[in-house]
Parts: sequence; structure tokens; C-alpha cells
Amino acid sequence: MAYNRVAILGTGLIGASVGLALKASRQQTQIIGYDASGDSLRRAQGVKAIDRRGSLRDALENAELVLPDRPGLGLTFNQRTIERFVVAG
Repeated sequence: MAYNRVAILGTGLIGASVGLALKASRQQTQIIGYDASGDSLRRAQGVKAIDRRGSLRDALENAELVLPDRPGLGLTFNQRTIERFVVAG
């Protein structure tokens, strides 16, 4: 399935790697990155792993696919938080 808008929550090594793989396979996919670390966000954007940086709300809004970069994020970003912003479908 092709996704037009993807949110990557956490843009460290894992998140940036996923972003690079998505871009390699489908360049038109818009990837918005969110991370508490501004350094990670800048690096991810610098290597073109994400198209732009955003707040959590911005990253999740209308996302068709949400990718936390590690299992621990599930403890912080619960399903209800994510469901408020993503596209239903």
C-alpha cells in the first residue's frame, strides 16, 4: 500500500533509516518527523530522511501511517493521542 503522508516519531538512527528507505522506494511520500531532540531532527532533515520537522500534532495530523522509531514510544504516545490526528481508514 502506498502512503502519501507518513509521520516518523523519533528521528534518530532507526527513524531516519526508515525515512531514507521510504524515500528510496517512493519519493512522492511526504514524511514529517517529530523528535524531542532538535539535533536528531536537523540531522534527519539534512540527510533527506524527512521532508520537514514538525510538532507532534503537526506530524500526526492527517498521517496515513505513523511509525514510532522504537517500542518505548508506545508508552509515551498512546493510541488515543495518535487517533485524534490521523486519517481514518
